[in-house]
Amino acid sequence: GQIKGGEAVLFGRNVENNGLIVAEQGTVMLMAGDEMFVGKVDGQVFAKVSSKADSGTDKPGVSNTGVIDARGGSVRLAATDVFGQAVWNSGTVRANDVTIEAQRTGHGREDSTVTVSGTIDATNASGKGGNVSITGTRVLIDDADINASGSQGGGTIRIGGDYRGEGSMARADRVVVSDDSSLTADATANGHGGTIIVWSELFTNFQGSASARGGAEGGDGGLIETSSRQNVYLNPVGINASAAKGKNGLWLIDPRNITIAASANANGAFAGTDPLTFTPTAND
Repeated sequence: GQIKGGEAVLFGRNVENNGLIVAEQGTVMLMAGDEMFVGKVDGQVFAKVSSKADSGTDKPGVSNTGVIDARGGSVRLAATDVFGQAVWNSGTVRANDVTIEAQRTGHGREDSTVTVSGTIDATNASGKGGNVSITGTRVLIDDADINASGSQGGGTIRIGGDYRGEGSMARADRVVVSDDSSLTADATANGHGGTIIVWSELFTNFQGSASARGGAEGGDGGLIETSSRQNVYLNPVGINASAAKGKNGLWLIDPRNITIAASANANGAFAGTDPLTFTPTAND
């Protein structure tokens, strides 16, 4: 199936796309729940879903295995946290702004998961990279290529929360980034590297690669954060916030406890924390 238009909004108890949805410079929304609220503020479309009870099924609230192409526009995949698998993306999403989330209801499940595989493309060949935000009770980034690079500067990728858990973005309890996943927010020509945030309230397990490099023609390196309010397990494929013709960027690690390892003993999606920990002092 194919849907083409300026806006494409699919609402339901379950929403599934296996085909092609195109809304260049427009808006695409796939949202699942019992009640839906949609409106516009200052020309921007907003939407919220709500549910009052456990879904009783592990079928994803929102599933995308196809292609969603809203280049220059926005895409939102959202379900309430009453689903065991709130959102499942294994397809391709292209947009300047991408939001994938399980919205908290107060009636949700502790094991409600947002799973992102496949490709999230928020690149910009003529300007600054776009924005990608992914959150839920549990977030699994598994075999995913998430790219917010831009010729004139890297964009922003936020997974599980915002910088140091601050701001209004909903915060995940647990976040896992697998070793076959890449997060990229490079400046590809002349500009500063972007921002990559991976945050959790309880446990962050980062084993993938993250890159926020400055441009080859000029620009500083960006910011990469892999933090948690509680525990961090790190076995990354690679971290790169370098700059060929500017200042190198920053890799921020800010947990209560941290494990840095060269083995995959915490490779399970939401495995227990750590056989070895470093506990910082109160002043660190």
